[in-house]
Amino acid sequence: EDIQSFIRNNKSNAKPDKHIEFNPYQPFIKPNTDGTNVDLCCEVIYEIKQKLTEIIKSAKKDLYMEVWLNDFKYIEQHLFDAYNRGLDIKIVGYDNIQCPFGTVFRHENGRELERALGGRKIFLLADNNEGIFGNIENEVLWTKSPEIIFLLTTRNHKIFLII
Repeated sequence: EDIQSFIRNNKSNAKPDKHIEFNPYQPFIKPNTDGTNVDLCCEVIYEIKQKLTEIIKSAKKDLYMEVWLNDFKYIEQHLFDAYNRGLDIKIVGYDNIQCPFGTVFRHENGRELERALGGRKIFLLADNNEGIFGNIENEVLWTKSPEIIFLLTTRNHKIFLII
């Protein structure tokens, strides 16, 4: 089934389930409830990484992802735990990721790509029914929408290399 047929047969207002955004033009400091200040940028990155962890922990069959070394370090143990649960794990890795489990495709020129894209991107697809993608430093989209998942898997050329 091609994309146009899929869209015609599955008409809906497909949209991400959650949009996590950080506006770099707003102040970086946000007051805590106890009066102390919190770095909003770090808070958003933490929330994004928490969502990545949640998706990895709940996956049942497979995980496909694109990730930079800085972010891989945070989720490596969770990915290893998923691998030990029997999940098929395939990674497109930037910045010379060394990973002793799953299948890793090393992507060259990570730093240049990061500069060209305006930051580190993240792409995670779990069980072909849940995904998160975007700029991990300030904005990602998380979804379980079948229409968006279908588009993600058919339009991301790197995913075709690893599926």
